[in-house]
Amino acid sequence: MDSRAGGVIGGASAYWAAAVSVLLGAAGQVLFRAGARGAAPTLAGILQAAATPSVLLGIACYGLSTLFWLQALSRLPLGLAYPLLSANFILVPLAARFLLGEPLTAGMLAGGLLIITGVAVVSR
Repeated sequence: MDSRAGGVIGGASAYWAAAVSVLLGAAGQVLFRAGARGAAPTLAGILQAAATPSVLLGIACYGLSTLFWLQALSRLPLGLAYPLLSANFILVPLAARFLLGEPLTAGMLAGGLLIITGVAVVSR
C-alpha cells in the first residue's frame, strides 16, 4: 500500500471510500438517464424531468458520492485518487446496458478499456 494513502488501515479505508464514491457516481448517472428518458428537450421538459424520483435519487447518489470522495481525499493525494474515476468509463455503459437496455458496442468497451489502461500508465 502506498504510504501516501495513510498506511494500511487509513489507506484501505480511503480506497474503499473512493470505490463507493465511484459506484454512487455511476448509479447517479444511470438514474439521471432514467429520469431524463422521454423528456422534451426544452427548459420545461428538463425541469419536469428534474423533479422525477429517478433524478432526485440520482442527486442523492451524487451527494453521497461527494461525501465518500471527500473521505477518500482526506487520505489520498488527488493525483492518486482522481484516476480511480476512470472506472466510470466502463461501469456506466455496462449499467446502462443491463439496467436501461441501451446498446453497448465493442468499440465502447474497447474505448473504455483504453482510457483505463492509459490512466493506469499515467498513474504509475
